[in-house]
Amino acid sequence: MAANNKTIYISIADLICRIDIENPYLTVDTESNYTPPSSSVKAILHIKIVDSKIQSTIFEMKSLRFGILHYPTDGTYPLGGVSFVLKAFLEHFLLKKQIILLHGSSYIKNNGAYVFCGPSGVGKSTVINRVDPNQVLSGDTAVIKKIGKKFYVYSSPFDGNKHSILQYRRQELKKIFFLHQAKKNKFVELDKNKALPEVIKNDFLYQYLLNKKNKVEYSMSKGLPVVKTQTIKDGEIPRNLLKKIYSLCFQMVFITGFADLYFTKDITFIKDI
Repeated sequence: MAANNKTIYISIADLICRIDIENPYLTVDTESNYTPPSSSVKAILHIKIVDSKIQSTIFEMKSLRFGILHYPTDGTYPLGGVSFVLKAFLEHFLLKKQIILLHGSSYIKNNGAYVFCGPSGVGKSTVINRVDPNQVLSGDTAVIKKIGKKFYVYSSPFDGNKHSILQYRRQELKKIFFLHQAKKNKFVELDKNKALPEVIKNDFLYQYLLNKKNKVEYSMSKGLPVVKTQTIKDGEIPRNLLKKIYSLCFQMVFITGFADLYFTKDITFIKDI
């Protein structure tokens, strides 16, 4: 690798991913990712992030274990956005391992994992900052894997040292809350039909694919998708990707509890979970 290149290793659930970063400007977000104790461990996934020569991001899946993410540094996309794009790219690979990434914070309580989903600014970090930091699994990105007939939440590699992330720890998923700021605390249990679309829309890859600003375009190369965020046509997103996201989320709603959580800024609802 060139002198300015950087390699980091991150642990996603029970997988190790190697990330090679070609341009030092692209380390803005990835630099703070958690690095496992030993970089000599064998990586199952290998991602290379390079400077895009055109004003769009491009995913190239070279194989089931190796891919290249082209990200422009000319100001077309914010440098801080590379983390979001990287998560979406990683999910292409992770779905095959029954792993999804949800936009949510999570922590452990009473031998169970609880996830709090919602858009940026809704209060995910506020919730996590009020609980025991030694029980925090994620601050913004919940890593969830299906094993057998259960779902488990893993310590997240995407939050750096913002929280006392528990290295390679997992806990059975007990419940997912969808956050809403309100003047009074209230829990509203959701049935399967209402919970399913809420889970799906908090999935990172789903958010990326359906974000009109990203303008996703897919083409195929040697049987693998090449993803360009430049132009889009209706129905062009591969159905197999959406089907994988839907399938995992569909299975989750039959196993896990869900609720809308309306809460006040004092976070007094924590004691009731």
